[in-house]
Amino acid sequence: MPSFNKSQKAAISAENQNILVSAAAGSGKTTVMVEKIKQTLIDHPESSISEFLVITFTKDAARNMKDKLRLLLEEAAREGVQAASRALGEIETATISTIHAFCNMLLKEFNDDAGASLNPRLLKEGEKTRMLDEGFGDAIEAILGEESAYSQSDRQTASALLSAFGLDEIKAMVRALYDVLMGIPDPFEFLDRIIENPPYELWNKEMLTSVGMEVRGLNEQVLEEEDLMLSPDATKAYQSVVESDALIVSSLIEEYESTDSLDGKIALLERSLAAFADAPRSRITSPEEKQWRDRINDVRKKLKGTNGVTMTCLKKLRFLADDEGNESTNERIKAELRGLKLILVETAKQYEIQKLESGAIDYSDMEQVAYRIM
Repeated sequence: MPSFNKSQKAAISAENQNILVSAAAGSGKTTVMVEKIKQTLIDHPESSISEFLVITFTKDAARNMKDKLRLLLEEAAREGVQAASRALGEIETATISTIHAFCNMLLKEFNDDAGASLNPRLLKEGEKTRMLDEGFGDAIEAILGEESAYSQSDRQTASALLSAFGLDEIKAMVRALYDVLMGIPDPFEFLDRIIENPPYELWNKEMLTSVGMEVRGLNEQVLEEEDLMLSPDATKAYQSVVESDALIVSSLIEEYESTDSLDGKIALLERSLAAFADAPRSRITSPEEKQWRDRINDVRKKLKGTNGVTMTCLKKLRFLADDEGNESTNERIKAELRGLKLILVETAKQYEIQKLESGAIDYSDMEQVAYRIM
């Protein structure tokens, strides 16, 4: 019998509420979940293990979870717990699987209701990517080609998006967005709601959070500088510069966390950038030393250069502080979202045609059918 800490016991005993267990790998999340299932079956003998739905990321994890549950139930059954004995006899009916295995089970059981093919072929990931990319190419032709049935306004919207980002980047966006949307119910209706009322405040908050993470990450460049100073090829004149960089970054991270106002954070980053010293000038005595200097200067560029982390953070904060620029940018984002949706929907349409022609479905189709059934 494992020994559980206070938080684990709370998760196991909690009832009639949603629970999030967040912990590091190997900390016992699976053990807690299995114990909770066992305890629920014992505390509620009227319940059946067949009523549980347990989703894992991998098949191995599903097998491991079922094996652990079986061992716990066997132990409880030996102690005379009747609910455990009954559950043990039903354990093979327990739905402990990956999300895709669960969806496949629903397809087989309810395919008439779902309107699915009786024996669809499941696309492999590489095949799906190829067909989706081909669908994207067909979508661009359908929207912008000479025989396009789209309105002039739609064509201009799509064309402006392609001009702003380029074909390859838009293709990557469409592919990534398709995968995200197909994992939620009514994906295109959800996208319509996002386009109609983009969550600008949420995006700005996320940007501010990401800047904070990037500022804390500056310490990685300092550690890299300090490691380079241990090299026998190191230029000793850089020692004071590396020590200065460490002090600046340490002070920046500490003050950034305690500064609440956006203007204060901007001023802090500006002061820090101005405080970074230039690289020392001294004669290079060997090819190895030159190579070492190139390496440490590259690290310092990441720290203090015009395209470095600190400057990038400063640019993001200045953007957030510019209300007028924000409004203009938000309008542009809304237009670009409309263009992206236009291309995405047509890509999905072309991709669907290819799947129908090949008698195949992908994992996203399985998820969508499962949503409709449930």
